[in-house]
Amino acid sequence: MKSKSSFRDVFNKWIEASTAHGISNIFLNKNWFLKFFWILCVLSSVGYCIFNLSRTLNDFLDFNVNIKITNERMASIQFPTVSFCNKCPFNFKENSTNAKNFMKKLKKEALKNLEKNQSLFDNLEEINFNLSNKILERIDIMRKHGFNIDEMLVNCQFNRFVCTKDDFEYFMLPEFGNCYKFNSGKILSKEKILDTKTPGKKNGLRLELYTGILDKDLDLVKSSGINLFIHNHSTVIFSESDSINLSNGFETDIVVSQQHSYKLSKPYSNCIKDPTSIDSFKSDLYQKSIELYGIYQQKTCLIMCYHEYIKMQCGCYFSDALGVTFNSSCNASMINCSKKAYENFQNSAKSLECFDLCPI
Repeated sequence: MKSKSSFRDVFNKWIEASTAHGISNIFLNKNWFLKFFWILCVLSSVGYCIFNLSRTLNDFLDFNVNIKITNERMASIQFPTVSFCNKCPFNFKENSTNAKNFMKKLKKEALKNLEKNQSLFDNLEEINFNLSNKILERIDIMRKHGFNIDEMLVNCQFNRFVCTKDDFEYFMLPEFGNCYKFNSGKILSKEKILDTKTPGKKNGLRLELYTGILDKDLDLVKSSGINLFIHNHSTVIFSESDSINLSNGFETDIVVSQQHSYKLSKPYSNCIKDPTSIDSFKSDLYQKSIELYGIYQQKTCLIMCYHEYIKMQCGCYFSDALGVTFNSSCNASMINCSKKAYENFQNSAKSLECFDLCPI
């Protein structure tokens, strides 16, 4: 009895001295209504505390991070790569008789389609489809049949210094034919990426280009001019890239704002750690993009996903697919199949599945 009494005394003293006032009020109050009130308060407080602790733990396990953005003024910035393609893929002065006959035949078919009330956009799409196939078929001699840099480049200045044809890298796109790239970092005369220090319209890159004269019997383009691409030097350019449409006979000033971002890989974000490593992500599309271009970009991967879907549906690639050849491209008879495949791709969950195969 004595030990039991002493334990009760110790417990009562602890309750009286406790800073948890809710618990002490439960035991010290003689009124049962007040006891019930304090029990309710304590249980509510404990429940709210557990709720906040669990939410805090979940937030921690989600690896949410605070982002700090700082602005730094730099003495110079890396100048972007500038690529351009002539809207007219063929130089009619240089074309062979066979090529000219093909163009006349294609234009005759296009005019017939217009007479059949085919929409202008569908007609132009069919023309571009056939032209792209023709370019792929003659890719080995396309450089001769298209406009070369000697003909197109009239004047060139970079940071007020003269630039020449030797500063441009040649590449080819099926939709446009011959294209040229400035500041690619792959030219022997300039193997490093150029910098610029002074803004202003007289600095940077200034170009005066010649795009040829259209032939009323042969041309199949709706307008003449230049498709201009401004991009990072590591970016892969393809026909579906965002381009600036420049018409002949006009002077155009283009101002570029450059922004670089760096993100940590998992678990801090969904970004892959090394976009040049084939082992960074397990996906056929990811690995194919690394094999083709040596570096991964999500936009390129998503475009490839779309073209792989067309390949699965029609057994061939669309003519502007990345890395396509004439033997693997769809011929003119498959244009309706590719259109149907595009419609199915857009209206199904397949387009969303591409994001699972193409990480950030």
